[in-house]
Amino acid sequence: MAGPKKSDRLLNPLRRKILRRRFSTAELVFGPLFLVLLVLVGAWIVLQKNNYDPGERDVAFTQLQEDSVVDNLYRRPVELWTEPGTLTAGGVPSVDMGVLPPTLLGDGWQLDGRLETYDPGNLYEKINGAAEQYLAYGFTELNYVTLAQGDNFITLELYDQASFPNVLGLFSAQGGGTQKVRKNGDMFYFQTPIGAIGGLGNYYFKISGNNETGPVVEKAMSMVNELAALPVKGGGIPLPYKLLTGRLDFAFEQISYVKDNAFQYDFLTEFWFAPLKDGGDARIFLHQAGSENEAAARFGSLVEEQAYEYELQVNEPQRAVLQHEYLKTIFAVGRKGDLIYGVDGAGDPAAADAALARIEEVISGA
Repeated sequence: MAGPKKSDRLLNPLRRKILRRRFSTAELVFGPLFLVLLVLVGAWIVLQKNNYDPGERDVAFTQLQEDSVVDNLYRRPVELWTEPGTLTAGGVPSVDMGVLPPTLLGDGWQLDGRLETYDPGNLYEKINGAAEQYLAYGFTELNYVTLAQGDNFITLELYDQASFPNVLGLFSAQGGGTQKVRKNGDMFYFQTPIGAIGGLGNYYFKISGNNETGPVVEKAMSMVNELAALPVKGGGIPLPYKLLTGRLDFAFEQISYVKDNAFQYDFLTEFWFAPLKDGGDARIFLHQAGSENEAAARFGSLVEEQAYEYELQVNEPQRAVLQHEYLKTIFAVGRKGDLIYGVDGAGDPAAADAALARIEEVISGA
C-alpha cells in the first residue's frame, strides 16, 4: 500500500531553524534569573502556609473614623407643595373637592391621595363585581376620597344615583331596611362600627374607617352632618312614598322600592312596598304611572298575568281580587287616576279588603 503524500502531512517535517545569529547579554542573563525568581517565590509560598496576622493588614480604627461619611438614618418626609396663598384659615391646603364639602378637611384630617371620580363606563374599576347593582339603580357618578389623620384613615364613597327612589331602592337592596335607621333632616342613614351608610336626595354614601377608635367614629359622624347640607337634585319626593310615610304611617325602614321587574314582570317598574300590618308576610304596594291611560294598561296586564296562577274572585274595571290556586293567599289590586295600589299575599280576605279600603281612603284624601 502506498504511503501518504508529503502534501497530506499535518505536521511540518522540516527541522527548526534559528534565524537569529546573535543574542544580547541581557537576554542570556534574564532567562536564568527569572527561573530562579520563580523558584524563590514558590518556596516562600510553601514556607508561609497559614502564617497570617490580620493586624498587619487591617485599617486602623482612627483611620476609619477619619474617612467615615456622616449619614443621618432619619430623613424628614417630603411635604406636599402648596402654592402660596392657597391655604385656608385653618392652615389646610385648599384643594378641589368636587361636589364634596370642603369642610371635610380640617382638625388634623387631610386628603390622602386625590379625589377620584368614576362614571358608568369605569365604575367596575373601583367596585368590580358590585357595579351592576349600582348601575341598575340609575348610577351616574362616584366621588371617592380618603382622609387621614396620623394612623387613622377614613374613606367616603358618594354615589350619584340620579333620584331619591333609586337611592332608597339601593339602600333597601343592600340591607338598609334591616338596620336601625336614623334621620338628619331629609337624610337617612344607619351607623356601623367604623362609619355610616345612608342617602340624601339623589346621593347614596358609604363612610368607612380603618378602626373603631373614638377619633374615627367622631369624624364619621361629623362627615354625616356635613353631607346633610349637600344640594340635591333629581326631582322631589314621589307621591307613593309620601302616602306611605304620611297618611299610612309606615316607618322609613319598612318601605322598599323596586325599580324593575316588580312581581317578576318586566312591564312593571317603580313599585313601592310596605308590610301589611297583620303580622304575616303580606305587603301593600303603590305605583304612580305616567298617566291614567298608562295606569289602566298596566292594571289590565297585571290582572291578566296573575290570572294564570290565581283564581279571579272579583274582576271589575278598577278593582280585582284573586286567590292563589294552591297557597290560597289573596292578591287584590285597584287603580284610581294614575295610581295603582293593592295587597299581595294576604292570608285573610277580610284583611285584604280592609287594607284596600284604607288605601283608597288615603288616596281619595290626598
